[in-house]
This record gives sequence, structure tokens and C-alpha cells, in this order.
Amino acid sequence: MTVDTSESPPNLARVLEVRPEVIGTMAEPPGWLDEALRSVPEWRRRDFPFYIPVTADGLICRPVVEWARAFRSRHTASSYASDVAAFFCFLGPGVDWLMLDREGINSYIEWRLYATPVRRHGGVQLGVDPRTMARNLTALRGLYDVAVGMKLVAGNPVPPGVINATRGQLRSDANWLTRRAYQRWRYEGLLGLGAEREDLLVMRERNAAFADLLYHTGMRRAEGAGLLTLEIPSAKFTPHLVRGRVPASLAKGSPQRGRIFYLDRRVLQTLETYISGAREVEVAFGKASGIYEHDPDPLIIKRMERLGGIVSRVLVERPAKGESGWRSLDKLTRAERTRSYALDAHGARNPLALWLAHGGLPLSDQAWNGIFRAASRRTAKDPGFIPENGLLIEDDTRINVHPHMLRHSFALYVFALGARMELGGGFTRRTFNRLVREQNIWLRVQNLLGHASLETTRTHYLAPVLALEWEWFLTAANDAPMVIDEALSALSAGDDRVIDAAGVDVAHGDY
Repeated sequence: MTVDTSESPPNLARVLEVRPEVIGTMAEPPGWLDEALRSVPEWRRRDFPFYIPVTADGLICRPVVEWARAFRSRHTASSYASDVAAFFCFLGPGVDWLMLDREGINSYIEWRLYATPVRRHGGVQLGVDPRTMARNLTALRGLYDVAVGMKLVAGNPVPPGVINATRGQLRSDANWLTRRAYQRWRYEGLLGLGAEREDLLVMRERNAAFADLLYHTGMRRAEGAGLLTLEIPSAKFTPHLVRGRVPASLAKGSPQRGRIFYLDRRVLQTLETYISGAREVEVAFGKASGIYEHDPDPLIIKRMERLGGIVSRVLVERPAKGESGWRSLDKLTRAERTRSYALDAHGARNPLALWLAHGGLPLSDQAWNGIFRAASRRTAKDPGFIPENGLLIEDDTRINVHPHMLRHSFALYVFALGARMELGGGFTRRTFNRLVREQNIWLRVQNLLGHASLETTRTHYLAPVLALEWEWFLTAANDAPMVIDEALSALSAGDDRVIDAAGVDVAHGDY
């Protein structure tokens, strides 16, 4: 029996940090490298190096350098270079990345999603999350586009589009939840009905309130996460709605004006229940531990003024700097909001940040991603569970949700609701096509989301509507009224980017 004692060649894939002024110190750099990097506009004022992925054979390839030198952001350049280096590491020595076909790319996708060791939550797990996979493919497609432009390959083997962050599938756009899919995720994932839970009941109440806020207003994660308690609306706008405002300092794309939002009375009740219940528990913890009094640079809110029933500015004292004056909420930064307090009757500080972690400190924006992931993992763990309150889960589909998905879902729900309002029960292909061609319903959704561009609303947030096959939408009896849940469920059947869930019946009302 012959034993092969030869060693495999080392895998030299890595990211090389290169500055044009030190190329001369490199061992045997390619002759074209210096000229390629020095041709980058304003390279002398560049405050970060070029991040160049090296192949597993230790080679610096010209198309890779041409691709890498185009980035103007340190974070993007570094992240994408790491993505390509991981790709080269997967290929290993002796494999020419320019010879790879679609089947090879599919093998890489499978390896990244299910076999790549990743440090996460204090341990090592296998597989990157779908959003990381989406970024990986964006980096690779850009690299192969450069190779196509240099006529080194005939076509790009990387499929267009991104990985669906909910299902791990290759898709071209974002993801949506129907209303009943959201209900199921909320009750089973966030509230944990029918699942073993390690977190406290008060945390579940907080998490459900935050998700309701995003789903029913279309807020971005950072917008909802940065609100103060005094920005939760209280005055009635209509018998069913209250009106609030996302301040300009939190509103993406609206630095001068902020954005109005509307809350259903039921959603407002969920928020008020959290504020007066679970949140007060955390405030009590924080006071007992002294964390608020130990804040070295607090902003003490002494008074506030309202405009049209909405708080517009506050009188702020900053003892650490000896400053006092009126501040517009539009100018109050995210960091300042975490240090904002009101004084109780005894002069003790009460935090004004709306969302508090266990122990009473303000919750970071990024923490919500982990909370949503944990909630998503709890779905489908106990299919068929029927708790005492009447929630029935009839399927075992896992529903993966990230905060921004709720914003997309809000857009889709508003469009479907607006379509029903405009067309009533008279849905036909002709009437709906007319509605899609007209701008009013698109403008309604655009205004609620605060988009500067109508095209953003149409292309990215309501893409399923544009591709809908209306035969699926019109299967109900001709004389039956169109129900929103049925409409969205039909939409899900024709577009797997829209996630539906069957058989959720909540005895305590709809959300």
C-alpha cells in the first residue's frame, strides 16, 4: 500500500494593504501595479490603503487591482476585499477564478451559507447569514464585471440580484410579510407563545411594541429606535389615529424637515402599555443601580413646547458644561438622546430614551437585529401548539424577519389597502392596471415612507405589485368582497419574496 506523503500547497489567499508610496518596498511587485494605483484620482490625499485580495496561489491579478482601486470608502473597500479573499480561499491553490462557471459559484454559495466557520455569539458556528452572503455576491459580481470589461471572461458567472435575507434564496429585491405572517411572527417569535423562553416577559412586551411601531408606521430601525418617550403622540388626530413626528436628526433623507407618522389607537395602546409597565420596571432597576446619576454628561429636559400637538423643542440644561437653552428636537442627535433625562418629584433622573435594555440603559440600534434574529429562530419550533388564549399555528414554516422588512411590509400593506379603497369590490385587470398607472396611490405610499424619490417606492418597496399575475388575485367569487389578507396571500403565492403564514387566529385582536 502506497501512502501519499506529499503536502498540499499552502493557501495564500489574504487581503494585502497597499499604498502607492510603498510599492517599491514590496518583494517583486508586478510591473503594472505602481502605474495602476497611481492613476487613481487624488490618490495622494487618500487616507486609507488599497485593499487588494490575493489569490490562494499568492498572486496579485490585474483585474482584481482594477476592481479594488475603484472604492472611495474605507469600510466598503475593506469589506469587499475580505469577501473576495474568502472566495479565493474557497477555490484554493491551482484554481483559476477566471475559469469558474455558474456551477462553481453555486458551490461557493453553498459553502458560505452552510460550511464556513464563523465566530458568532461567543462561539463558532457554520455558515454566514444571508445578508452577509448578499454582500459577498455583490463584491464578486463587481469583480467579474471588471473581468468582462477587460475581455478576460465571456460573461459574468455570478447571478444578478442578492440573497433573500429571509430564506437564504437568490432573489433580486427585498422581502415582505403579509399581515397574518407578521401576526404569527409577532405572537410566536416575539411573545414566544408555545416556545421555551429565556428572556423576561417585560422584554417580550418591549420587543412587540417596537415591532408594531415599525410595521404600522413604516419607520426605519434607526428612526424608531431613537425616539424619546415625549415623542410618542398623545393628542387625537382623528377618532382612530394619533399623529407624531420622526425628528429630522433621525429621519434618513429628511435632514431639514423630519417626517409625520400616524398611529392606530391600538398600536398606541401597545406602546403606552410598555411605557407604563415593562419600561418602568427597567427604570426602577436603573435608579436602584445608580446608572443614571453616574452619567457624567446628562442633558436635563426642563420644559417642552408643542406645535400642532407635537413636541417641537425642549429646554435643556447641561450641568457638565454649564449650558442651558432651548433645543429643537430636530437637532438633538442620537447620542444626546441616550443621555437625555427628566427629573422626578425628588430630583432623581428618569431616562427619556424610549427603548431600554434589561437594567435600564438605552438599547442600541444594532441590538434590535439580534432581537429579531432570536425571535425568528423561535418560529416553527413547536408547530400546532394551541395556547389558552386561542392562538392557532397550523404550519411549521420558519419566518425570518429583520427590522427593515417591516418597513417594506408596511408599504405593501398600504398599497393593498389603498387599492381596495380606490376600487372597492370591483377588482378587474383593467381597473387595477389603471390604478397602477396612476400616480396617486404610489404617492400615498411614498409620503408615508418619507422617500425623496417616487422611483424608490415603486422599484424597491412595491416590486411584487409590478410583477403580480392578477389571475391569482381574482380567484374569489365575483360577488365576494376583496379581503386584504386574501389579496396579500395571493400576492405571496405569485412571488416568493412575500412571506405568508396560514392559520393564525388571535383572540385578542388584530395587529
